[in-house]
Amino acid sequence: MGRRRKVRRNVLEEISRKVLYGGLCGYGEHRIGTYEIESALVEHERVAEAAVVSVPDEIKGEVPVAFVVLKEGVERYKGLEEELKKVVPKAVLIVDKLPKTRSGKIMRRLLRAI
Repeated sequence: MGRRRKVRRNVLEEISRKVLYGGLCGYGEHRIGTYEIESALVEHERVAEAAVVSVPDEIKGEVPVAFVVLKEGVERYKGLEEELKKVVPKAVLIVDKLPKTRSGKIMRRLLRAI
């Protein structure tokens, strides 16, 4: 395995570990940006696109919620959401498409409102 790939894998494992133990997007003692979580989700072989937003939580302050678009021709199966919850433990919602602006940016404010 190449050095670059090994470093990337270590970073993704660290992100997953921090997410699982409460360090994400402004809650707990750690902060991890949504981009890092989205990158980890897109690494999954069946995920085409992902968007992560933080939503208010009474206990932790904020928790991540992921919106995931599957690749074309990929069927949703029972264990898929559980696999993705290893990266974002709170909620993973599989959707058909993400709301975007004309320039192609994801409209996260609409996702937060859902």
